[in-house]
Amino acid sequence: MDQLKVDLKNTDSIIVLYQDNIYTKSDAIALILKQLKLPFPFFAAIVSALPNFLTNFFYDIIAKYRLKVFGKSESCDYSLFHKKNRMLE
Repeated sequence: MDQLKVDLKNTDSIIVLYQDNIYTKSDAIALILKQLKLPFPFFAAIVSALPNFLTNFFYDIIAKYRLKVFGKSESCDYSLFHKKNRMLE
């Protein structure tokens, strides 16, 4: 894993390490959606079918305004991490 280096200080997007590959932005979202139950894999297929410049453009817009839309929480619900059925394997 030492060969997989990511500059976390200069990265402002989601990063997923899966099977020794690094996925960012819309590629990471598509990978996560593929792992979830229906209907989410359907959305992953749509995201994967579109060109990266287009899906990353929309990713950047959503990322820019997410705090205005969803707000910011000072804490998270730690109990969610104890529910095995909520975690990806």
